[in-house]
Amino acid sequence: MVEWSRKKLEFKDQNDREVAGQYDEKVLEAFQKFDADGSGSISRDELAEVLKALDPEDWDNESVDELLAAADKNGDGELSVKEFLNWAFTENDIITSTKGNVTLRVEGCPREQFNGDYVQDGKYYNHRPTFYCRENDYCMFYDAETKQWRIFWRVSPQYSSCRVKTSRGPHMAGQAWSVWSPKDKAFVKSPEMICRLLTVEELIALAPDTILMNAEQIAHCWFEAPGAVASKRNTAAGHNECFKKTEEMKNGRPVYQAWLEKYHRWNTRYLYYHAEKKYWTLGLGHTNEQREWYLRSAPTDCYSPLVAPWLDSQSTRYRPVIPHELDANGYPPTKGGARTKYKKVEAPEGFVDPEFPPNKESMGPKVSCYCEPNGYKAYWARLAEYTATPVLFDDAEPGDILQGMLGDCWLLAAIACVAEFPNFFKDHLFVTQEIPEDGKYEIKLFDCHLQEWKVITIDDRVPSLPWNRTSIQNLAAKVVDHKIMVPLIEKAMAKLCGSYTKLTSGMVTTAWAHMTGCCDIVKIWGQFEFPLIWVVTAEGGIFVREENKRQSKRIGKLEKGARFQEVERARSCIRFKKIEGSGPDEGFVWYYKGGKKTAARETPLSIQKTESKILDNPRFRDDDPETPAQEIISSGQIDQEEFWQLIREYDTSNFLMGSQMNKVCDDRLSGIMPEHAYSVLQAKEVEGMRFVQLRNPWGEDEWGGPWCDRCDEWAANPKIQEGLKAHELTFDGKFWMEWEDFAYVFGNLDVTKVAMPTKRADFPPQDQWSEDLDADMM
Repeated sequence: MVEWSRKKLEFKDQNDREVAGQYDEKVLEAFQKFDADGSGSISRDELAEVLKALDPEDWDNESVDELLAAADKNGDGELSVKEFLNWAFTENDIITSTKGNVTLRVEGCPREQFNGDYVQDGKYYNHRPTFYCRENDYCMFYDAETKQWRIFWRVSPQYSSCRVKTSRGPHMAGQAWSVWSPKDKAFVKSPEMICRLLTVEELIALAPDTILMNAEQIAHCWFEAPGAVASKRNTAAGHNECFKKTEEMKNGRPVYQAWLEKYHRWNTRYLYYHAEKKYWTLGLGHTNEQREWYLRSAPTDCYSPLVAPWLDSQSTRYRPVIPHELDANGYPPTKGGARTKYKKVEAPEGFVDPEFPPNKESMGPKVSCYCEPNGYKAYWARLAEYTATPVLFDDAEPGDILQGMLGDCWLLAAIACVAEFPNFFKDHLFVTQEIPEDGKYEIKLFDCHLQEWKVITIDDRVPSLPWNRTSIQNLAAKVVDHKIMVPLIEKAMAKLCGSYTKLTSGMVTTAWAHMTGCCDIVKIWGQFEFPLIWVVTAEGGIFVREENKRQSKRIGKLEKGARFQEVERARSCIRFKKIEGSGPDEGFVWYYKGGKKTAARETPLSIQKTESKILDNPRFRDDDPETPAQEIISSGQIDQEEFWQLIREYDTSNFLMGSQMNKVCDDRLSGIMPEHAYSVLQAKEVEGMRFVQLRNPWGEDEWGGPWCDRCDEWAANPKIQEGLKAHELTFDGKFWMEWEDFAYVFGNLDVTKVAMPTKRADFPPQDQWSEDLDADMM
């Protein structure tokens, strides 16, 4: 600790005094320049102000956040004198070190699901690191407005299940945590609940002797990974892969080797820590770190692969497990975690739909394959068995839609887009307005083949899997926070189409036609040749870096007019090869700097627009193969200006709009998920610049490029921020993109030309919208 007295540093801690005594007064004066308020520590804002003033080319919000996370060894969100000196004079490159260096343990919480080890996962919210607990699938994050650390199933500006008020680290709060009590329907102080920083010895002890990796996820990630051999995919998919800890250590962490129990011998695949990249990786061999890898974690310095924040090929969280965590079928817990797995509730027999009975024919082959004797124990369970406190319409929003094991993302994405419009399902689709005791529901859907509305009668039985004697999980659309509306709509669609299997693959516009009765659709998609060609537009050119870090060595400058080829892009950083012009032949550049654009894409974009009328759902073709699915009204080429004017027109008309990442470039490194539908919310032109706002229906995983929530563009362009009314830039799934980025990253638009009856909602904060409902959740 440091105290200020007459502009001089006074140390309470003798060790601090000895550390500072190694440096002269100029060093301590430098500390004082950072510590503008004289508090004895450097806040994040103080650090950013000085660094950006010293060299705005090197420092932006992201790099300041990463520096603070790496240098802040005690995790309190500030730099002490000792931490400052360590950063300024360390022999290691702390600036380019790992993003995650803190693991916190939560103990003593009266609600057991919130206890566990929370690992810094390389992400940031309100300029503070976020933490993820693999044991219970919960997040810990800092809310700047209320100055609270919170625990919830996702990072959210509005909600929490546990909270503690402090602007320091959650382990340094100095006061009791508050935990939401379902019984009292209020937050209750919990003095027994503590959050503490794990020691190195405790971190090493977290590495178990045996780890299992799920075969299906390994195979999927293997197929997608850079350098992976697609033909070897089946080799990985045969079984859950067992890794045993060897006696060898690498980069200060244990090495795990694959063990083939059936043959009682070792395999050539290893789990080890990659020193240069700062992540755990699964690959062939471990002596040569340049060899191909198949699966990796997010950047971290965890001592155990078990607690590392792993990512699969779609950048979603993945959980390695230890043997005793496997379910009765030998499989680890599935995606959705605590909010989709429920304690089983006893329920009466209820209504059974004779037209769509609970049998294998109604499931179809792609769902019934999960039944015995195929290794699973899928069966039909009433939604009433999932929760004693079901909710039908309350607070329905896009984030409530979670896909299960069925490949009907097109349908759930369409539901998520319609959920942007409050009360639509209640007012227009559900004939049944309250939850019936017998589980009999009536839902209206439009029959595209007959071109008329139908009332679909269903029971509330859905394909389910038992995960142990007392818990249950839906095989199809998930029951999220006790909300049963989405599984009911999905079942009505399954009955209309003939089975759950017939919901596999489709188009969002078809689903919108079933829900709105409008069959007039527009499809716009752009195509371009890869690799992309860029041209430098900044008057002073662009500095070229040796690595994809702003603080890495400058190796020259690309002058204005220089043209280069994009090799790889992550957010606003481009790895390039020069085509012509003055400057280095290759390296890394940023196409936005200090809130200003420095380079633009030169590759032409070919855009096709097709207007059609839906005549039939392709799943009905067996009944009437002569009827075409669509009738094309018009089709032709348009340019980017026409594309922009059309999206503005559709926005003004309040039409349903959706988009997904183009198939030419892979922008997962920028936060965009492949084959995943996004809602298009609005298109605006401000200060001569054009912007599109989108929402990820998952409520997280946003665009991380220029004009993302935590970038410098907003502060540098306050008039644009005001014009877009982008005052609350929070991690809520909504994000803005500059028009050129949207045209090349997404480049397509699905439109149903129906004027929706209400405006899209902002889904304002509400009081504890889910905590009072999760008493039955695991």
